[in-house]
Amino acid sequence: IKSHSIGSQKINISVHYSVDCLVREGWELIKCKCQKEESVSLETVTPLRISHRILNMKFQPQDCTFISEPFIVQTNIHCLSPWKIRLTNAKYQWNQSVTTVTNLPDQLNGTTLCQQEIASSLQCVQVDPQNSFSSPSDMQLSLGSYVLQWRREGEEGSENATATVQLPHINTRTLPYSISIDIPASATQRELVTITYKLTNKTIYVQEFDIQLSASNDFMCSGNRTMKFRVLPLTCFPFSFNLFPLNVGYIHLPQLDITCVSQSKLDEQVLKGVSSNLPLSIFVMPAALEKASDSSPSSMGNSLPSSVTASV
Repeated sequence: IKSHSIGSQKINISVHYSVDCLVREGWELIKCKCQKEESVSLETVTPLRISHRILNMKFQPQDCTFISEPFIVQTNIHCLSPWKIRLTNAKYQWNQSVTTVTNLPDQLNGTTLCQQEIASSLQCVQVDPQNSFSSPSDMQLSLGSYVLQWRREGEEGSENATATVQLPHINTRTLPYSISIDIPASATQRELVTITYKLTNKTIYVQEFDIQLSASNDFMCSGNRTMKFRVLPLTCFPFSFNLFPLNVGYIHLPQLDITCVSQSKLDEQVLKGVSSNLPLSIFVMPAALEKASDSSPSSMGNSLPSSVTASV
C-alpha cells in the first residue's frame, strides 16, 4: 500500500469466499457463499523533511554567490518517521554551470536515522565562468536538484523510495577582483608572523589598487601599511605584511582596506563578497618563559634592523 497524501487514511477490506458444509452423513454438500468486511484506519506522516542552505567558506549564510568563488551547499535531512529510516543513496545533480571543488561522494550514503534525528551533507561548489553568463548584473541561477533514495531499516528486500528536491535558486554575480590570504594556523606573542595576500584581477583591463592596513592595538606592523600598485589583466599580485602580535588568544587581524580606482562605484554587496572568505582572527600563543626576558619591548626594538621602521 502506498499513500499519496498526508493524514488519516481509511482502508476498507472485503473478502468473498465459499465453504462446502456437510449437514448430515450421506447428504450432499451444501455450498455456502460468505463475505467478510473490515475497516482499518492508518495515519500517514511525512517520513523526511529536506531543506537546503547556502553558506560561505566560513559557514555563514549568504544570499548571493560570485563566479569562480567557492561556496558551500548544506542539505539537512530531518527524520519524522516513527520507524528507523536508512538512506541508501544520496547524490546531487548539479546544473551545468556548477562544478564541485572536490569530487567526493555524499556523506549520508548508508546512514540510518531515528525519529527527530537530523543528518547534514556538505558540498563545496563554485559557478564555472565558462558555462555561465558574462554580464555583471544579477542573475537567478538554479543549482540543480538533490536525489535521495531511502527505505525502512531492516527491509533490505523492499523497493527503495525516491525523493527529488530542487536546490534553491541564488543570485550570481561577477567580481572585478578577488583576494585570498596565506596565514599560519597560529602565532606566538612578540614573534614575527608574515601575512601574505594575493589579489587577482579578473577583468581584461589593467586595474590600479590602493591598499591600506588599518592600525591595531593588538599588532605592531613592521614596514609600510599602505601600498599602491597596478595589476595586469587576469593575473595575481602578492603582497605581504610583517606583524608582531602583542596580546594572546584569538586576536582580530588588522582590517585591510582595498580600493580599486576604476571600480570605485561598486555596491556594498560586491565589496563584502570580495573579502567574505578571509579569516578575521588568528590564535596567538604566549611566548615561552625562557624567552620572556629576551622579548621585552626594549630588546625587541634593538633586535630590529635599523632600516626598518615600526608603526602601530
